[in-house]
Amino acid sequence: MSLMFITISCLVPLVILELLTTRNKRSNKLIYNIAFFVVFFIVSIKYYYGPDTALYFFTYNDIENTFSFDTDQYIEPGFSLFCLLLKKLGVSYWGMTFVVTILYFTAIRILFSSLTKYRTLALTSLVTFEYNLMFFELRQSLAVTFFIFAFLCAKKNKDIPMILALILTSFLHKSGIFFSFILFMVVYCKNVKIEPHLYLIPIALLFIIQLIPLTQSLSVLNLPTNMVRSIEHHLLLGKNLQFVLLIYLLMFIILLTNKRECADDNKWMGLFIFISALFIAVFYKYWFLLNRLRSYFMPMLIVYIFNILAEERCSKILRQIFITLLFLHTIKTSLSLYLAENKSISKVNRVQTIFILKDKTEDEVSKESIKKAKFFWENEYMSQ
Repeated sequence: MSLMFITISCLVPLVILELLTTRNKRSNKLIYNIAFFVVFFIVSIKYYYGPDTALYFFTYNDIENTFSFDTDQYIEPGFSLFCLLLKKLGVSYWGMTFVVTILYFTAIRILFSSLTKYRTLALTSLVTFEYNLMFFELRQSLAVTFFIFAFLCAKKNKDIPMILALILTSFLHKSGIFFSFILFMVVYCKNVKIEPHLYLIPIALLFIIQLIPLTQSLSVLNLPTNMVRSIEHHLLLGKNLQFVLLIYLLMFIILLTNKRECADDNKWMGLFIFISALFIAVFYKYWFLLNRLRSYFMPMLIVYIFNILAEERCSKILRQIFITLLFLHTIKTSLSLYLAENKSISKVNRVQTIFILKDKTEDEVSKESIKKAKFFWENEYMSQ
């Protein structure tokens, strides 16, 4: 059994309870607070957990000898500096993962404070879409954290803090450079107005793009060789028909049929959401690559969509269908995680928390975890 499966299993009854008491604000607030604590607690107690342990354990332990600002290194200089500072302070490997978890969930907590309804379902949806980021992807988790902080600063017209947060995002993960540039440009495109009918474009792209092999299109972009190889690697895993297609399609229909007015100083948000929709439409087929890309905008997109659902003018039928699809997607994801873990030989995602130290030493746990992680990368990775 995996920690992701346990997390989602804990959230499902809380979502049901929330949906049954949507008009009781006090109950909804309590349910959401419980759900948020449950997610934070489970993610924070992971210990030498997941396949990426093979990378991060050695990176953290050797950081004092290998630290470099060389941007050609696999580990970005921002994350290396983050690890070096914590290592100098005597923080353990688990302590480092705990700090990453605290920062990420602090950003999510602040962002989700603008939700007016269905907060537990929104949190569950985020976990369902982003469990890889929460449990495994430490560098990108930090980059996404500061990207969210940049987004929040942009909403309050705090330009200097926003720019600083975007710089940190760019130095923490290579993918952050691209999205930092997008947010920076979008924030200053205040005169660009996105009308609802433009969402016909991502709706059409969801189906058209599946006929276009993106791997052949890379050659015309004249990108650096190492970047092309990285993109091609992420494009190896793709699937035309996925259940999540229904969610994406209905989400675009909701955006198409509901015009949401933003404050005058936040007009750029409509453009940001539209660009996010385009990314989903273009890369939907290549789920592995999309899982990496959408981490930067999925939290904001969830807040935006759920605030539309909370409005009275939103179609009741669309709202009910969308909520049902999200719930079914959560159940499906939970079952998939359970079956995948049972099928796995390495058992790299089997429950492992800091409480294991009652029975084993840290050295024993780290060696066993790295052995499982290496087996996963060598024998199971491409067969998932």
